[in-house]
Amino acid sequence: MNVLPEIIAIPRRSVAMASVLVIIGTILLFTYRNVGVLNLHIVPAATTRFQVFWAAAGQPYSESQSRTIWIYPGKHHYNIPLTDLRHVEKLRIDPTKDTGLEVRFRNMALYQDGLKPIEFLRSKEFDTLRSLSGIQERTTGNNGLSVVSADHDAQLEYPHVATETLSNLWVNIFRVLVLVGIAIAFVWCNRRMRRSVRPSSSPFEAPASLDPAKV
Repeated sequence: MNVLPEIIAIPRRSVAMASVLVIIGTILLFTYRNVGVLNLHIVPAATTRFQVFWAAAGQPYSESQSRTIWIYPGKHHYNIPLTDLRHVEKLRIDPTKDTGLEVRFRNMALYQDGLKPIEFLRSKEFDTLRSLSGIQERTTGNNGLSVVSADHDAQLEYPHVATETLSNLWVNIFRVLVLVGIAIAFVWCNRRMRRSVRPSSSPFEAPASLDPAKV
């Protein structure tokens, strides 16, 4: 079936709706692209609060540039949205707000679309995390990093977030084309549905083939 004539005949209102859909989708696409995510596989000994801070070069850490979540012994995987990692120089990780609590990091990674991932999988990678304060005991091995807090303000720091850009221009072009295709399909289906629900002639009207004078 050739749908091109029907698409060409689409009313302006439907075209405007499709254009808005593409614009909103593109904005959401590139907004998501500019947000880094901290992926965690972590095992706390008890339910506790986990907080991560970020800062640009020369800036102090602040509550306004942080994320806080609750972590649980029965749930080990978390994804924490951060900010655009291209403008981040360092991260501070507060694994717990409780005293004497053990928290084990199985693995950890920083992801952002267009940037090379920063992964913590082995002891040599976890060793790049500095103990700033509040760490009573720290152990690294094949199972990751284990820390025991000395007080309610245990702090680890990753001092240099090296963001290496990846070339994914064609991936983004493909995503925009997919959005355009979805918009065209939406408008075409909307037109087809409008045609299918057009009201038929009233049941009280006499059939056109009948002559009222002869009834």
